[in-house]
Amino acid sequence: MIILIVVMSYAGAKEFVDYNERTQKVSLPDQVYDKVQISYTKYIPALKEDDVVNEFLGHFKYAT
Repeated sequence: MIILIVVMSYAGAKEFVDYNERTQKVSLPDQVYDKVQISYTKYIPALKEDDVVNEFLGHFKYAT
């Protein structure tokens, strides 16, 4: 039951954000629709702009 609730809430949030991005029915800040990007730090060289981690996170928006 716990896994089902988590999956349904993620799917609902994703559908809401995608629908609202197209229709703008609910006023949300523009930063919500930005793609997740982890900035490069000298301590974690794996987080470069075109690295695997940021390529994976590029498919997610902050809202979801």
